[in-house]
Amino acid sequence: MLKRKKAQGIRIMLATTLAVTLMSSAKVCVHAEEAIIVNPTCNPATREELREMVEKATEEFYQNNDLKQELENEIQVYEEVIPTSRYDSDVTRYRTITHGGKSMKYITRIIGEPAANGKYPLYILLHGGGGTEPQYNNDSWFDVILGCPDAVDSGIFIACRGITDTWDMHFQEDSYPLYDRLIEHLIVNLKADPDRVYLYGYSAGGDGVYQITPRLADRFAAVNMSSGHPNNVSLLNVSNCYFNQQAGVRDYYSEDAMRSINVSRYGKILSDYQEKYGFGYEHRTFIHVPDGHLFYDYDDTPVSVLKEPEQFADRAVAEDALSLFLDVLENRGMERDVVSLSYYFPEDDKEFDDGIRDVVTNTLGLATEEANTNAFHYLSSYTRKSAPEKLVWDLSTRASKREKDSFYWLEAAPSVNKGIITASYDAATNTITVNPDKNVNGDFAILFHPDLIDVTRLVTIKTPEVTREVVVNPSAEFLKTSIYECGDPGLGCVGKIMYSELNSGNVPSGTSDIRHTHKFTWETIEATEDTDGELRYQCEICGEIQTRVPLTAYNVFNKNATEKIRNAKKDATVKIETRRWISFHKMVMEALAERPDVTLEISFLDEGHKGKRCTVVIPKGTDTVAHVDKNGFTGFLYLGSKFGIRTD
Repeated sequence: MLKRKKAQGIRIMLATTLAVTLMSSAKVCVHAEEAIIVNPTCNPATREELREMVEKATEEFYQNNDLKQELENEIQVYEEVIPTSRYDSDVTRYRTITHGGKSMKYITRIIGEPAANGKYPLYILLHGGGGTEPQYNNDSWFDVILGCPDAVDSGIFIACRGITDTWDMHFQEDSYPLYDRLIEHLIVNLKADPDRVYLYGYSAGGDGVYQITPRLADRFAAVNMSSGHPNNVSLLNVSNCYFNQQAGVRDYYSEDAMRSINVSRYGKILSDYQEKYGFGYEHRTFIHVPDGHLFYDYDDTPVSVLKEPEQFADRAVAEDALSLFLDVLENRGMERDVVSLSYYFPEDDKEFDDGIRDVVTNTLGLATEEANTNAFHYLSSYTRKSAPEKLVWDLSTRASKREKDSFYWLEAAPSVNKGIITASYDAATNTITVNPDKNVNGDFAILFHPDLIDVTRLVTIKTPEVTREVVVNPSAEFLKTSIYECGDPGLGCVGKIMYSELNSGNVPSGTSDIRHTHKFTWETIEATEDTDGELRYQCEICGEIQTRVPLTAYNVFNKNATEKIRNAKKDATVKIETRRWISFHKMVMEALAERPDVTLEISFLDEGHKGKRCTVVIPKGTDTVAHVDKNGFTGFLYLGSKFGIRTD
């Protein structure tokens, strides 16, 4: 991976710098009056110099052709019939992103013109369904892309297909790095604005919003959850991400799920967080009356909602609203069934609707009002806070396979997965205050974001144990590496300091780790054609991994095929056999074009890991480059349509 290899070289340089920093810090810890110097081999910078450093690093990121190509190489375009139960059998154009050996399908729609900065807002859409056959989940996939884009005038809309057909299809552990990587691709190659990335989910997609947002909160400006279930997730991490949630008042789904009641409760939870922490947790809750699971959340027409939605949960439980709603259903000649209550969508059943309204307003005593619940208009009004002055990080709510370890301007290895860190910055005194609770189970870093701290002054860092002064010499190399690791210029930082370094080598009190000075070295786990590898910056003593850089199996497969062709004897037939891959990168076709005397025989499974064994033979002398698509790939089934295909 070209981007990661380049970053590896930068990190090796930084390892030396960090070692010098640690030795320097060890000396100043003895003398409390001396400041710790971050990046001691770098020069201090003025505000103007820092601004130029950031602008240069950002421009280099966007103009890096190797990065653009690397990201493009992970995208494949397909045009084929998607099996559905409700849509015509037309050919659909969709894409897949493959990263870390896992793939996710998505459909793209771009509407309108970019904003004044030349970038588009990005809307990631998660469909409903789950726990059913693929064709029914595909119906829901099509539903979400066909309706939602009409809600705004401009934007990139990406409808992600769940990577499984299970109820939790949008938040499998393998999903999170795919979301990160997809957003990076759209930022670099499609002009998506990293500060205007929005997440929308309906039903099972709403479940996804609840789970994804706290784990990837630093990616999003705002999110909307409609008709989903929180599944007891913690939302502590959304303090700087606007959270909009909606449900129909009679949407219970089951007596255990109680969607509408849980949406009401989670609105109250977010309000309680606001009061407890004294900032953030901006949110809005809509409980639609008299609706169930189905309602319109992408239309400007005002609809009836509860005036005080956070009161609904307590009132509904106290008055057994479910039984009362089922009475209304039964009175209309239908069975007393919770699922039917939730999904009944009357076109013109005024008596049923009036019965539900009567329960809400007269029995529960809750007032309603008219409101515009168009999720997309509200989302689009928010811009991400990439360097917020206050943070709450619940370390137990992390994506274990995410390839970046930072959360805004804090950072911790994946093994640090317990406890809560609160952090804040005061601009007047240039002071960072960090407070890990007693459950935090390992060391972590404070990152110095160029939009947050003033590098021209001493930075004061306060912890429960000590107060230290820090000189931050901005590092251009650290900034570059930080941007590449995050895949996002807005999250790039110019240096960092470990919490233990501030506290004379002591890690947070909740840790069970043996206290020691880390000895980090680079270790390479080589990739094969079937297994992804990894480059790790790992402590030799405790095994903590500070940095992970994936090495892809697909890249190895294409390189090996290329070498076989280039090294083949004259007039040879080169045989490529795979159980996993169904396409070549253009490098293989270019190598074959350079060897017009070589015949290529490809043996593969027509559905990747499964399916029938197929063989395609490309005769020598073929103009193979002509069969490469505009994205730089050639599918084996496509080649079979041109040269014939044999099945075993």
